[in-house]
Amino acid sequence: MKNKSVFHPKLSGYQLEDSRLLSVKIDDKNRKCIIKLNNVLFYGDKRIDKSIPVNSGNIIIELNGVERVDMDGEYSLCDPEMNTVYQWCMLKEEELFTFCLFVLVGHRHYILQATHSETTVNPYYK
Repeated sequence: MKNKSVFHPKLSGYQLEDSRLLSVKIDDKNRKCIIKLNNVLFYGDKRIDKSIPVNSGNIIIELNGVERVDMDGEYSLCDPEMNTVYQWCMLKEEELFTFCLFVLVGHRHYILQATHSETTVNPYYK
């Protein structure tokens, strides 16, 4: 069966494009991949301040039941402002999802693809 790009309800209301990748942590023991993003735009019900149409904030995307993680390139640990999320998508094949993140790091790239079963998204404060 071919992968199909899907709308994931837990990621609705967030614009990941143009946000900054702060870190990626892979926990092999608990089969998790934790992604921290800064400068994410919040829309609709995800807004913190409901009096304005769009908020900016930070989120943690936690991918649980991780089967596989593929990475190409590297992101900047010293200067997160260089790690600009250019594009992302969620693919679905049968019971698993694949979260794909394409990050521009100056003139280089970083690509993350994580196949998992469950997604949680939480705002966090520095």
